[in-house]
Amino acid sequence: MANGEREWIVGSDEAGERLDRWLAAPDRLGSRKRAAEALERGKVSVGGATLGVRDGGRLLAGGERIELWIDKPGTGRRSASLTDRVARERRGTRRAGLRILHEDADLIVVDKPAGLLTVARPGSERADDTVISCLEALLDAGGRRRLFVVHRIDRGTSGLVLLARHRRAADTLIAQFREQTPLRRYFAITAGGPSTTEEEWTDRLVTRGGARLVRVAREGEPGEAARCRVSVEERLPQGGCVLEATLTTGKRNQIRVQAALRGAPLLGDRLYRDLVPDGAPPEPVHSLRRGRLALHARALGFEHPATGERLELESELPADLQRCLEQLRRGDGGQS
Repeated sequence: MANGEREWIVGSDEAGERLDRWLAAPDRLGSRKRAAEALERGKVSVGGATLGVRDGGRLLAGGERIELWIDKPGTGRRSASLTDRVARERRGTRRAGLRILHEDADLIVVDKPAGLLTVARPGSERADDTVISCLEALLDAGGRRRLFVVHRIDRGTSGLVLLARHRRAADTLIAQFREQTPLRRYFAITAGGPSTTEEEWTDRLVTRGGARLVRVAREGEPGEAARCRVSVEERLPQGGCVLEATLTTGKRNQIRVQAALRGAPLLGDRLYRDLVPDGAPPEPVHSLRRGRLALHARALGFEHPATGERLELESELPADLQRCLEQLRRGDGGQS
């Protein structure tokens, strides 16, 4: 180990203890004041992720690796958590339109604007214009800047996105999504809509290149199960609907495809027009800019990877979707 560096593994009998109290034990730092100072100056990391003073109340899990580096370079002055740094260095996130709704040592939840990718596509020339790049630019944790994508939403969709701050948290969270346990609730505006107030949409869909859903599987053809629960919140003039869609599975573009198949495509969705049945109502004129989908990830719930605590977060409807909805309610063809 480097000079002044110490390492411990949290025992099973210590699980659930606050980090600052654990650090303040006589055989570690000896006082709460020293523990707080070490956290403030970025000298403490858990599972490879450097923590800040706001993380003192974090509950420990058995088997976690705690590192203390007293002489760590660059920690002679106080360091702060990501939330504090964002408050001082908002230019990057303001330009991107990101809002951080929750942040701790293990994960970050952001409210993503439409028009911003979650992570760069392979070969993209705009790798610096993503949720990942904007957040990583704010992290200075001793060079440990990497974030892990847990799930993603489309460029044209706004709303909640979950990212992990280290590999162990990422593996735990991704497993939850694989097991279909997180809550994922979306707001959508469609042209046309279900005839009933509530429906369960179930399809077997075929992908192209293992990624984008393209059509319904033919009889005897393998496909991927896609399921979501849909409720009509409001019926609009010109035949449109406001829907709430709660995902059971989470395939790429799933809501877009399933809505189009039922003659209720999302406003602004040009990619799946060929799936809309003949005779479906036309898309009403609306105020959304090109590339913006009338889809917003407004609620996200999951188990915290370190504490097991249930976290549920909500995002307010963005201003552009609010304006669009008000105009559609008036039936004025999207004109303000």
